[in-house]
Amino acid sequence: MGSLVLALALVLAVDPAVLELERQGLPRVARAYRVATPEYREAVEAAYDEVDPEQLRPWWRHELYRICLRESRCGQYGTPTVHPGDSWTGPKSYARAVERGRLDPEGCPEHRLGERTQAEFATRGGWGMNAARGLHHLGGCRGPEALDVPANAARVAALTLATCERDRRPCTCSEHTALWVGAGRLRGRPLLSWAAKSRVSTVAVQCGRSIALGYLLAELLAAPGRAARAVWCQWRTPTNDHC
Repeated sequence: MGSLVLALALVLAVDPAVLELERQGLPRVARAYRVATPEYREAVEAAYDEVDPEQLRPWWRHELYRICLRESRCGQYGTPTVHPGDSWTGPKSYARAVERGRLDPEGCPEHRLGERTQAEFATRGGWGMNAARGLHHLGGCRGPEALDVPANAARVAALTLATCERDRRPCTCSEHTALWVGAGRLRGRPLLSWAAKSRVSTVAVQCGRSIALGYLLAELLAAPGRAARAVWCQWRTPTNDHC
């Protein structure tokens, strides 16, 4: 009897939103929602509402939850600042952001180096955003520590998803994944692997299993085409100038 009462209590304690996500076949999103702190939940919902007020792309909301689960467990253990494993990307990211006008060290004191190092402009915050690339989404003169605030980080992540385009079309989820992981790093991983991170498993973490399966099929079908094109290009134009 006691175990039955405990089971009933656990069922009644489950958030209806979690049950709905489970029903939709989104277990990782449900898990993220369940462990997320109230501040992180509010940050996701506000950011998603800003970039998709008509809620035409609900998968962006799902992505935001999956990303924060991967990068910080959605605040369950606090909000990280600079991600130590990615601090080495800071100098290159900073230089490129200045070159492209995303950072303005001349006009904005918060973008200047001195007390701050280039490493502080690398990956940081609950959504693992590269500060050098993402700060411009917040507008104004903001320092990299602004991304340590969940509301700001979620907003930058959502705007990154919403503004990404490839060939004048919105980016796919697998293309979003490359923004976080790095296109070169993602491409350097094996398509499938039991022993190490693969491209398919990486896409699955951010996009879900069904998207990862579609990505796998697309890559398998594209491989013969890429190989044939490379052979044709090498025969047609040895320098590959037009390929």
